[in-house]
Amino acid sequence: MLNFVALLGWCALGITVLIAARYVVAIMTLRGLRFAPAAAGEHIAIDAIPPAEAAVLALAAPRLSALGFAVQHAWRSPYVLVSDPLVPQYASAWLHGQTGAWAAVTLCERPEYNALFTVSFYTFYEPLPHLYTVARRAHELIVVHPAMSMVDIDGDLEQQWHVHCERMQGRDEREVVRDADAIAALERRMPVETRAAASAAGLLEYGEDGTARLSWRGAWFYLRRYLRGVKTLRAKSLAAARANGLEAGDPHAAEMRAYADGVAMRSALAARRHDPGRRHKSLLLLATGVISLLAFGWQFGWQFSLVLVGVLLFHELGHLVVMRWAGYRDLQVFFVPLFGAVATGREAHVAAWKKMLVLLAGPLPGVILGCALVYALTAQALPPLAWLLTLSSTLLVINLFNLLPLVPLDGGRFFDLLFLARIPRLRGAFAALGALGMLGLGLWLKAPLVALIGAALMLGVPAQFHQAGLLSALRAVHHGGLDADGAWLRALTELFNAPRWAAIPYPQRLAVARSMSASSLAPPPAFATVVVGVLLYTLSLAMPVWVFTQQGVDLLATLGARFAEHQAAAAHRDFDAEISAASSATARASLLLTAADQAEDEEDYARAYGYYLRAAHELKDLPAALSMRVKAVLGVARNAEDRGAASTMLEDLLAKLTSGDRATRLQRADVQVALSEVYSPALQATILPRMSEVVATREALLAPADRDLIDARQVLAWHLWRAGRGQEAEIQLRERVRAILGPSCDQQCATDKAWLRTQAYLDLGWLLLATQQHDAAVQLLRDHAAQLPNSAAQQQAAGDGVAVLHGWVSQMAGDYAGASAALTTAMKNDQAPRSVFSEIQLLIDLAYFADKARDGAELVRRHQALRRRVGVLRANYPGLSDEWLRAAAAAPYSWSRMRFEAELEWLAKYDPILLAAPAHANERADLH
Repeated sequence: MLNFVALLGWCALGITVLIAARYVVAIMTLRGLRFAPAAAGEHIAIDAIPPAEAAVLALAAPRLSALGFAVQHAWRSPYVLVSDPLVPQYASAWLHGQTGAWAAVTLCERPEYNALFTVSFYTFYEPLPHLYTVARRAHELIVVHPAMSMVDIDGDLEQQWHVHCERMQGRDEREVVRDADAIAALERRMPVETRAAASAAGLLEYGEDGTARLSWRGAWFYLRRYLRGVKTLRAKSLAAARANGLEAGDPHAAEMRAYADGVAMRSALAARRHDPGRRHKSLLLLATGVISLLAFGWQFGWQFSLVLVGVLLFHELGHLVVMRWAGYRDLQVFFVPLFGAVATGREAHVAAWKKMLVLLAGPLPGVILGCALVYALTAQALPPLAWLLTLSSTLLVINLFNLLPLVPLDGGRFFDLLFLARIPRLRGAFAALGALGMLGLGLWLKAPLVALIGAALMLGVPAQFHQAGLLSALRAVHHGGLDADGAWLRALTELFNAPRWAAIPYPQRLAVARSMSASSLAPPPAFATVVVGVLLYTLSLAMPVWVFTQQGVDLLATLGARFAEHQAAAAHRDFDAEISAASSATARASLLLTAADQAEDEEDYARAYGYYLRAAHELKDLPAALSMRVKAVLGVARNAEDRGAASTMLEDLLAKLTSGDRATRLQRADVQVALSEVYSPALQATILPRMSEVVATREALLAPADRDLIDARQVLAWHLWRAGRGQEAEIQLRERVRAILGPSCDQQCATDKAWLRTQAYLDLGWLLLATQQHDAAVQLLRDHAAQLPNSAAQQQAAGDGVAVLHGWVSQMAGDYAGASAALTTAMKNDQAPRSVFSEIQLLIDLAYFADKARDGAELVRRHQALRRRVGVLRANYPGLSDEWLRAAAAAPYSWSRMRFEAELEWLAKYDPILLAAPAHANERADLH
């Protein structure tokens, strides 16, 4: 019940946020309108009105003539909004000779079938006020002159005129201004005085260039007026014949609707939005950036939030710089908290190749910088600071993600521009696949915001296919592209009146026109543009692969490490409560496994063990959930303090994994590996055949360089050696080295190829020494030196291990001076991290080599150096003893145990009390 109430609460919050966002977008849109400086219109002849406007305005003529009006002249005035190119507005002026009233017929700003034109009645008086009567226009942007007494009625043309006549009856007809010169003077003054009154009321704000825009108060005022008007229109819609004089079946109805749509759209498409200036843009960027910083910090942590915001800003600034160069106008960058950032601008017939560069200018610099940082960090040109590691991985994750061919990402828009914009139906399919891909990606990554974007895009897919059909029809009848004379727009408005699209309302028609004007009708990009674009896109994807290949780093692991880390850090869930509320054993087990994974990520192994154990018990009697049980039991074995206690569960599980399909065979191999790690005398006899089966299974089903197969070879080799089958163990270790050096290792088998290669060489080298194959060990060291690039990062990956092996190979050949020189070089390597144990071992080895060389003086010197160092270390670590050396000699996979045994033998012979455990040392010392 509690969860249901919480769900309802979240739904209510989401609906509230959506409603609020709708109002915010509407107000910001109104605030963005840019009004042209006030200017009076000019009288022109009626026949000077363009044919499209004249045809629509003429619809009012019969009805006005029936009311006693006679046409006098036409008006041509600037569009109320700043436009590029300039779009004039036309109106016809009619005079009622008996009363002196005027009627102005204008086209609607947002035409619908039953509202293609509007008529305003007005009468000039002296003294004031003038009378002004309109019908159902309160939802439009009307600024009324302060001397005008306006009445807005809800009726048709005849009712509107009747109301105006009733208003005139209350005034003395001798006060009516009839003189043409006086009326012309009033008409010249009215635009300026009207704007001044709106400004005085706080509805308008003026810029230095004389243009104006709505204030916040004005935007809210007109938004409320618009919503009231829309409500009225929906409640009391006039019949088409009463509004426009055309019946729905009139053969001219569709033509008139197309004319009205074309005129209104031409003005709307030419309108320019207000440019708020650098100061306001900077404040918006700063405010949204701070909000995003706080939001990301709350979600992912503050250090990562700083890096993420910086990466997003760098990405959008790349777009912005190239947009400015390409000729975009009204440029702006701002953040969208928890979603990302956006760079916006208005294009003016920008060439396709410039648009392509704009799209790639965001992700490509980020990929280049990320690759440069990866190269510098792996080559130790930069210190391995945590924030630099975070920065490099974030740059690559964000920008490579943005290159995915999914709309609205840059990669999806790139493919749309070069290949799909002129193939409407394929474009619609691509949009659908992009929406599905975004939704699936969000679910796979468990990223709710990405999934939410995908779901929102899915809602728009039907409209995409609807628009695709319209665009296909348009391209069939119009072949001139985005011509300057507007032929494409006339063709589009005619198509809108076809039965298939006649029901689309004007706002959606205008939105379609805006989207088409961007690229749908533009000529296709030149072949050179497509080739260069594909090469740059391929370069963006290939560059990280090449850099990581050169440095021997697994690309996928590196890219995903930081993301996984922060996803885990952000997962603050009450798993215990969710588990208790789960409705089934399968659901409980799934939650238990998720909780166990998180506990392991947090290195809380005791808690992870408890969750895995509970999950294994939940799944014990559910045969359909065998894969989940495998994961649970393996987790128990991995986290148990006494792994022998998990052997029963592992054996029981192994008996159930009998199917021959690929997944079951690999799961069986995983269980057998877990059993090989259970050190029980009763199981020792079964380990070797089981590990042989594991290697055979993984050889058949996995790639040679797969990490699981490489690790299995090491385990099998160890047990073969322990069983006295050294030659077979050598074969497995050589196969391991060969796989690591293979071409596919960079992507599949190593997050640090140099480290893994060195470990494989060391294991094989010690085995060769243990089996008295000195020449083979020497050749192995030469092979390793040839394979290891000469860089500080790669050399450090080797650590002391190669130098120590080199020393022991030399001493076995009788080259004690070379052996001592190799270890002395290792001790001088300050870059290699070294524990107290490793340091003491090196000192014992030097003394051992001196003893083997029968160099008494050198032996005494090395022995004294060893005693001095142990004495210093005992001051800090009173519990220091040789127990660690004995444990290392007996540990599994201790390929260099011959070294440990030789060191213990030398200590017992020359200084048996040097590392004896003190009687009072009961505490455990951390010597690392």
